[in-house]
Amino acid sequence: MIDRVKKLMPPKDTPLLNMAIYDECIFYEKKEKKLKIIYRMYFVTAAIIAILCIGVIFLGKFNRGESLYQRILYGLSDNSGQTTNIDTKPSQSVNGVLLPSKDTVSIPNDKNNNSNGSSVTKDNIYDFDYTKVPSGDLPIVPMDLSLSEYGNSYIQNSTGLTPNTTALLNMNLNAYPKLEYLSSGTSPKVLIVHTHGTEAYSANGAISYRDDGSEIARTSDKNKNTVSVGAALAKELDKLGIKSIHCEIMHDSGGYGSAYGKAKETIEKYMKQYPTIELVIDIHRDAIIKSDGALVRPVTVVDGKAAAQIMCVVGSSWGGEHNPNWERNLALALQLRKNLNDKYENLCRPPYLKSSTYNQELAYSSLLLEIGACGNSLEEAVLSAKLVAKAISEIL
Repeated sequence: MIDRVKKLMPPKDTPLLNMAIYDECIFYEKKEKKLKIIYRMYFVTAAIIAILCIGVIFLGKFNRGESLYQRILYGLSDNSGQTTNIDTKPSQSVNGVLLPSKDTVSIPNDKNNNSNGSSVTKDNIYDFDYTKVPSGDLPIVPMDLSLSEYGNSYIQNSTGLTPNTTALLNMNLNAYPKLEYLSSGTSPKVLIVHTHGTEAYSANGAISYRDDGSEIARTSDKNKNTVSVGAALAKELDKLGIKSIHCEIMHDSGGYGSAYGKAKETIEKYMKQYPTIELVIDIHRDAIIKSDGALVRPVTVVDGKAAAQIMCVVGSSWGGEHNPNWERNLALALQLRKNLNDKYENLCRPPYLKSSTYNQELAYSSLLLEIGACGNSLEEAVLSAKLVAKAISEIL
């Protein structure tokens, strides 16, 4: 047996045969070292992958550190609210990730190019001329995200729940003893809140924006953010005989991290003061950014005008928090989508079922509405909010 440990050079007068044996010894010794290094790298890599997989599964199941969970799976940005990754297939679409918080705010604006004309059609709404985008700017691209071809019972689902969406689509929402028709009586039945009230929109007609490192479409001006959209919804509900309360508090004014906790306190306070409240609506706007930095403007045409597409985010109990109302809320979201799309083609995107509760366990019925995205204009979002009010009055 050859001793592979000794590395001393043989004497000069060593026979040629012994020299060959020595060379062979060195060769096998080097080969053995390389194999050991490869094995170590293999096992270390396997261990790291195993740890990451366990962490991802744990975070996804219990909704702890959801942003990390989604970044590992989809390579998205910080989770502070709702964002859609538009570069994935429909069945892989991910929402619920917001842009990172910045100290400054910019609202995209390009008045020299108007793609949101007062008269648009289904034939030209998605036309976009990239040559008109100013040098140094990134485009705001109109797109149809309704996924209508998947049917009315289709949902986005990031939980392990398997709801019967066909049955929920046909559920009688007024069959529950606690729920009265919203238009009955004079007491308030609907509460409208803004967990992320500072979420804003692009300027009307904007086709591009300048990425200067600031946060996109955020402002505390209530006339320019989702609070204005909530006001339009409340006004339309009142016209339809549904008494509502519109809370204008922007719960994210101090940052996204504590927004839902603050909103929860507000909702509980109003529900204690007005026990007749049966539906809580939380108004948001989505943030949809392509991998190349382009903003997506989810839009359709209603009566010759551009309208922002809508999406319902439905909370569940999958993340560990108890939400006994999630199936009814999902049924409401599905029926709202069907009502809107039957009347206004492609207005509503599929509901998105998520693991967090989003305070939807507090009221008998809840809707978290993503009305448009940061690529839409405020005017487009307001129009859609009015259409949502009409649909709610017909469903409930």
